[in-house]
Amino acid sequence: MNGKNMLKQATVLLLIAVLILSSGAIVANTTQNKSSASDDVLTQEHWVGYPNDPQTAKAETWVHYDDGVFETMVGSNTPPLFMAIRLTNDELATYDGLQFTQTAWYHVVSNETIPNHDYDAKIWIGNETKPITLLVNDTGLTAAGEGWMNHTLSVPVTIDASNDYWIVIKCYANPAQAFYDYPMPFDTNVASNISHKSKWWHNSLNHPETDFYEVATLNGAWVLRVAVEGEVEDTTPPVTTCAITGTNPVTI
Repeated sequence: MNGKNMLKQATVLLLIAVLILSSGAIVANTTQNKSSASDDVLTQEHWVGYPNDPQTAKAETWVHYDDGVFETMVGSNTPPLFMAIRLTNDELATYDGLQFTQTAWYHVVSNETIPNHDYDAKIWIGNETKPITLLVNDTGLTAAGEGWMNHTLSVPVTIDASNDYWIVIKCYANPAQAFYDYPMPFDTNVASNISHKSKWWHNSLNHPETDFYEVATLNGAWVLRVAVEGEVEDTTPPVTTCAITGTNPVTI
């Protein structure tokens, strides 16, 4: 995907004054973006992975809810800001025993005076409401300039398909003051709006970092992905073909 094609000039400044928490801390800048990912297919019923996307040949499959295009940029006046996607056990059944190896998110430079952001990449086991057990906590990462930020996890996570997994990016403002800064990409395509899949956390009320909230105000999905590597076991029973020859009729 071409970052320049994913983002056009912001045309409307939307101040989300009342969210789930009735907080004015989160602000979003909406864009009118006509571009789309050429081969992406996404429905509300199916969670799918797209091979070779973002631009890397290493990962076998990238799994995500977004359609490859974001229409809204999100930031916080009280950083840090977390964005999270939750992968459920039924969706992960195909990948049981494989490994999460990388995360990727599209870093937006909405304010040219703030081209870089510090961020952490985290993976948790959790439930529908919140993350519970921290598995990966890679800190001190830098998103420099606009584009995909691919990060190889310090410790691969072997997928146990009986669990739900939370893929989380914690983004810090750089510098600390974050007014008019919107680094986090959100896809507002209706088809990407799968309930309880994309959530956020912000610091305005000083609540625990595991208290995530539905991004219901925006209705869509974070442009955030995780790579799965490994081979899916083939459980198809073997088939034996018999060739029968002869001059007499044979009934089987």
